[in-house]
Amino acid sequence: MATPSAPALVGEIVAPTATPAFPDAQISADRIGDLRLLRVVGRGQVRFAAFAPGGRVLAAGTTAGVLLLALPDLRELRFIPIAGAPTEVAFSPDGDLIAIGFAPAAGGPPRTHVRRVDGDQLVADLAGAAPVFSPDRQLIATALPGDVAGGPTAQLWRIADGSRVATFAGAVSAFSRSGGLLVDSSPEAGVGMVELRRPDGALVLRAPG
Repeated sequence: MATPSAPALVGEIVAPTATPAFPDAQISADRIGDLRLLRVVGRGQVRFAAFAPGGRVLAAGTTAGVLLLALPDLRELRFIPIAGAPTEVAFSPDGDLIAIGFAPAAGGPPRTHVRRVDGDQLVADLAGAAPVFSPDRQLIATALPGDVAGGPTAQLWRIADGSRVATFAGAVSAFSRSGGLLVDSSPEAGVGMVELRRPDGALVLRAPG
């Protein structure tokens, strides 16, 4: 009597993926600087959100990065992991760029990454956070926090090449509609208007705080 044969397997048997070996070095205070992010699991807890111009994209800032969602169906477009804590996002007026302010995981002053919304291209890596785009999308302003020696400092950048155009005292609030004036403010110096048509970003008016 013939022995029944085993049923044929459909498909290809793929060898299991090897599990990487975990390092055996212990974490100690003098090795904190050697720690590296291995992987982000999940999207994190949502902390803030912002709409892109036109209302077709929603950016949700989480404890792990920034999640871009298509509206109205909330379809996930892309997740941008951030090695640190995202603090705010801003869209360019045309909706093509997103600026992400964050506190670096390794410590130090805050930074801003400018990226394209429709891809993962990093357009600029800038010092400071609280980003504000100019109406023509050519410039972006960020702010560095103050310390015991003084108040916050505003930085004005050219997006095309990431070059710094001007630095002045205060935290950035807004551009004028024409893009020719930038409003800054600080508890120490009050509110000021900076004329951007001049190469030095000259202060034209300062009102006491």
